[in-house]
Amino acid sequence: MGQDGILQRVANPLFLGAGVEDRTPLFLFVGQKPSTRRRPRQYLFVGIVPLYNRMNALRIWTIFNWRTRVTGHDAWNLANHWVAAWNAHDLELIMTHYEDAIELTSPVAAQLLGAPDGKVVGKANVRAYFQRGLEAYPELRFHLEDVLCGVNSVVLYYTNQKGTRTGEFMELTAVGKVARVVAHYSA
Repeated sequence: MGQDGILQRVANPLFLGAGVEDRTPLFLFVGQKPSTRRRPRQYLFVGIVPLYNRMNALRIWTIFNWRTRVTGHDAWNLANHWVAAWNAHDLELIMTHYEDAIELTSPVAAQLLGAPDGKVVGKANVRAYFQRGLEAYPELRFHLEDVLCGVNSVVLYYTNQKGTRTGEFMELTAVGKVARVVAHYSA
């Protein structure tokens, strides 16, 4: 099947095709460009993802939807999991939310690490910073106040055990992992 054949089959953003005698996995063909006045709707070949059942197809489809807009449900889900991981002081679980190339900017990082710009780059460095923070504040606890969602981003608004109000802007990747964080604290 040529590229045109694939693009035509993407008329519905989610297309599932089973392999011969159900021995090969399902595949997901995704993508569409919005129409404009000058151009009719065009379909864009985004990728083929091997799938092993229809439940995985729905989960992958949800992940691909992160590219366009974060829903309120997805934002609250991420926020609740993130806060639960921090409140459990489970560093492994905390780190599952972050991309390998994470970039974090925080006044607390500037204070704890002595970095004037407050930047921490890379998953290993962020992990070390979080470990240091958990050790420095053993009573650390967050209470989620609100969650704001945007295009490829969320803002978590929470208070800590001292009552300090915090707003964290989190930019998300296509798979829903945090790629960039900018933390803000009450004055």
